[in-house]
Amino acid sequence: MPDYDRSAVRAALPLLRDRVYLNTGTEGILNDHVLAAYQAAIARQEQEGHVALEWRNGEIERARDAVAGLLHTQPETIAFTRNATDGHNLVLHGLRWRPGDELLISDQEHPALSHPAAYLRSRGGPAVRVFEFDADPQQTVQNIRAALTPKTRLIAYSHVSCESGVRLPAREISEIAHAFGTLVLLDGAQSLGAVPVNVTEIDCDFFVSNGHKWLCGPKETGILYVRQNRLDDLELSAVGAGTYASFAWRDEEFDFALKPDARRFEFGTRNQAALTGLRNAISWLEELGFANVYAHIRRTARAAKQILGQSPGVKVLTPMAESNSAGLVTFHVAGKDQGRVSRELWERGIITRPTARPSGVRASAAYFTTEEDFERLAAALRETQ
Repeated sequence: MPDYDRSAVRAALPLLRDRVYLNTGTEGILNDHVLAAYQAAIARQEQEGHVALEWRNGEIERARDAVAGLLHTQPETIAFTRNATDGHNLVLHGLRWRPGDELLISDQEHPALSHPAAYLRSRGGPAVRVFEFDADPQQTVQNIRAALTPKTRLIAYSHVSCESGVRLPAREISEIAHAFGTLVLLDGAQSLGAVPVNVTEIDCDFFVSNGHKWLCGPKETGILYVRQNRLDDLELSAVGAGTYASFAWRDEEFDFALKPDARRFEFGTRNQAALTGLRNAISWLEELGFANVYAHIRRTARAAKQILGQSPGVKVLTPMAESNSAGLVTFHVAGKDQGRVSRELWERGIITRPTARPSGVRASAAYFTTEEDFERLAAALRETQ
């Protein structure tokens, strides 16, 4: 049993009254409390205009403090973007690539990374090499070792695969990569809010994630972490009001200085209300206790693997070991089109999504998910056999 009131948690999520929601890995759902705070922030932001500027700026910094605390870093290393895709683009297109450089990614990356990598290559950027994400995380580490060369300028990969749900030993990979002189960009879209993430201990150079998945915050709450000593490694692909610490124009000459921290990546008018929503989403989980949240996700995911593993014709593809997985549970139904399986589940009010590599169906064990939800999933799978 979780160390918080499961009934109260679920009562604040109206969708659960008639749906089994197992797709937090795609989009989390806001509870009533977070939504109310978000809507109130929208009202103040839009109805008070510039009068609310000081309050809006304060809300941004309070959200930054909350995210920094969650990642065990300093607020100055955090920039807010729209989503993880923005973060990948800022890093991939910001690095000063040299002739002969290589970019290393995995074969199970979300389009948030694989699409910018492909476009970068098409524009004369680095060669893009791919390593295989294995069901055994240590085999994946060996695949990374084999793929790294002195030409590998950057390795960009998912902490937890969005396809198989495999979690990699990020600290070990950072050590291996840095021994080659390779920078590390870690995608935490499927780890932040599902398992503890400490970017200082992991020792990555860059980290991207978002607030709309496991933290169950609003959309357009992307997160970019840039280690302080790597800040100047990134050229800015776009700038605007907010980029500079100082700016002057004299006699057709520009005199400016970039902000000395990750805030340089934030410019122009932003939807600050979304960050108020994110801060409240984090506060909600803090009240439950992140240790309790992580423990509940571990227990529920473990139970899900056991329940599904005992179901006829179902093979669980995500590792059983908790150290090698997180909140995602991917499984394959023998003899069936996996996309059709997911559609049939949706028709029964059980929300999942199909995966391509490996071919399967993906379910998410979130802070509000119960073992009973996975019992209903297993029963629905038997009905569709």
